[in-house]
Amino acid sequence: KCWLGDMPIRFALLLSCVSLFAIAPARGEESEATKRVEQYVMEEIGGAGENKRLDFVPMSFLSWSNPVFGTTDGGLYIWTSDGRPAVLLKTYKTKKQAWFEQVRSFSVDRIVARQNATGPTFWSPDRGAEPMKPLQDAARPAATAVARLVQMKALHRRFTARGDLPNAGGQQELRVYPRPLYRYHADQLPDGVIDGGVLAFVQGTGPDVILILEARQTPQGEIWFYTVGSIGIFKVDIFYNDRLVASEPRRTAQQTRPTDLYAGRRLATTNE
Repeated sequence: KCWLGDMPIRFALLLSCVSLFAIAPARGEESEATKRVEQYVMEEIGGAGENKRLDFVPMSFLSWSNPVFGTTDGGLYIWTSDGRPAVLLKTYKTKKQAWFEQVRSFSVDRIVARQNATGPTFWSPDRGAEPMKPLQDAARPAATAVARLVQMKALHRRFTARGDLPNAGGQQELRVYPRPLYRYHADQLPDGVIDGGVLAFVQGTGPDVILILEARQTPQGEIWFYTVGSIGIFKVDIFYNDRLVASEPRRTAQQTRPTDLYAGRRLATTNE
């Protein structure tokens, strides 16, 4: 079974939530962004060179606008591998009607992204992401999904993301988004993975840093693991219990390359 954030268990059962695909919005309710990004094809390249197509979850997990930066419409999308988040894509439209995209890989395998099944490649990182790291000082994962959600939120608050946002007052601490954007603890997960969630730090209303927490069974017992990374253009420093664990530079769409783990691009508009 699966849950989204704080969705009550009884309600989730009523929806027969066997997987997150079961709650995709109806075609007529899809946003402009969803209609575009659902055409993208994301694949992992395994060690032997074989390609494995990622599963697109056909909904936006966070929608927002941000008047400080002139954003009128934004969405966050996820592709999974065996139920686990592998690629996140943030897309937003400015008040000048220009669409931007920011995409990041959390897969340890290389990714190839194409416009559609037969279209050109627009993103292909030259390496995989670093493996998730254990949180050695965290309590053991709890026995139930509900209790693990409480732990997940508490661990989220032990991380801090500080951004250098020149258009919004300079240095500031990003806000902890109060619930997981995506939760995965289904039967089809790989052996050893018990539970996991995608969490965010936001500037105003839009996500700029992604944190993934995952409970795993290991030879040393059950342990929480994490990975963290920016999905925005700002310079950010990320701390766990006030200890620096990651730092990423400022990088606009023009400064990234399609071979980077994180890349941004401006989409051409119809009048260009």
